[in-house]
Amino acid sequence: MNRERAKKVLKLLDSINKEIELLGGAIHKMQLSPVALDRQGRSKNKFN
Repeated sequence: MNRERAKKVLKLLDSINKEIELLGGAIHKMQLSPVALDRQGRSKNKFN
């Protein structure tokens, strides 16, 4: 694999990694919100 291609692949992986982190953060916030807990049928007191 040539150098330019390797750089492109690394750049792509880096951006994918950032997207995953953003998505993970969003999911984490959703799980912490009472509305999301209600939708999943869990009691709000489970985490307190």
